Amino acid sequence: MRDSTIVCFVGVDGSGKSTLSRSLYEELRKQKYDVTYTWWLEAESSVFRKGIRGLFNTSGENLNKLAHEPSPRNRSSLANGLLKLYPWAVILDYLGFGIMKTRIPCRRGSKRILLFDRYYFDTIFALCQEFDIPDNTRESLVKIFRIFVPDPDILYVIDVPPEISHSRKPEEILSIQNARALWENQQNVNNFIISKLENTQIFRMDNSGDLDRMEKRILLHTLKYLRS
Repeated sequence: MRDSTIVCFVGVDGSGKSTLSRSLYEELRKQKYDVTYTWWLEAESSVFRKGIRGLFNTSGENLNKLAHEPSPRNRSSLANGLLKLYPWAVILDYLGFGIMKTRIPCRRGSKRILLFDRYYFDTIFALCQEFDIPDNTRESLVKIFRIFVPDPDILYVIDVPPEISHSRKPEEILSIQNARALWENQQNVNNFIISKLENTQIFRMDNSGDLDRMEKRILLHTLKYLRS
């Protein structure tokens, strides 16, 4: 039985989940709660992934492309083997990251709040899309992760219309058509996550309105849970 409380935020890029999660973190700190903040994708900068990118002198997103291309004659069999194993090594790396960021703090016995911007569910979904991993394998990966990484106690699913997400991040999302495709994909991710969680308090929230009001609502929901 863990003493810590896990609070997670998920949502499409431009939904404001990072802003809202950071705001909650700062407010809980002001009220003297023992709270930590983790951006789940910081695992992209792990020692392992930096090492293998350096080995091939390329970015992470290009490594998967290299693995599917015909091997040049000057590439060693060891390098080819590493490329083939790269997707599974990334997933394993995320599993280790999840254990380190959840299980270890949870065992310290304090009433700590572990606050996450994203969580392993949406990461697995994204990795399976990136690496062309079939749905049945994705389901198996989720089962494995759930053995080692606790489900969140509170999940905030933050949503905005595609037009708003594009207006907030035009340099990243590029076009309204792309924003709509990302929004549709995120709905699938959200439904996938929610279908797996039975004992989690889930709040689906539209963040296209007043940000200050939304921050207060999230703080109120969180404090109500912590004090119950």
